[in-house]
Amino acid sequence: MSFRMIVLLLVLVVVATGCANKEKEASKVTLDEVIQEIQSEGPELISKGQVNNDSDAFDGVKPNLFDIISPVKPDSIYIYIFDSENDAKIAATKISGKFKVKTPTSIEGYLGRNALVIYFSKAGNVDKFDVELQTAMQKL
Repeated sequence: MSFRMIVLLLVLVVVATGCANKEKEASKVTLDEVIQEIQSEGPELISKGQVNNDSDAFDGVKPNLFDIISPVKPDSIYIYIFDSENDAKIAATKISGKFKVKTPTSIEGYLGRNALVIYFSKAGNVDKFDVELQTAMQKL
């Protein structure tokens, strides 16, 4: 009888672990979901494809580059999709030392689950799309 109880307990643990992993996978966002949320807030994005420069990668994750259409100069964003929310948070702490840019370019980072968006304002005004990007990433 105790053998059956042990087997039943092991089966329950395996099933519970499998369900927990499914929930974690379901909480990840995709690149398409991030793009859709940003565009739903107003900014029009033009894809420039994945960046192949290793110096722009965070722990092997290369970003996708987009231009944000603007009346003055198009600004740019990098969208990184990480395996986990924790990996995205770690990358966000490394933004300031990661990119060497010329003035007046300003940089701002936005987190949403396992996604990190880095906004490059070529005119130096990161406030231009700040609210839209924050709102989009919070909706994820």
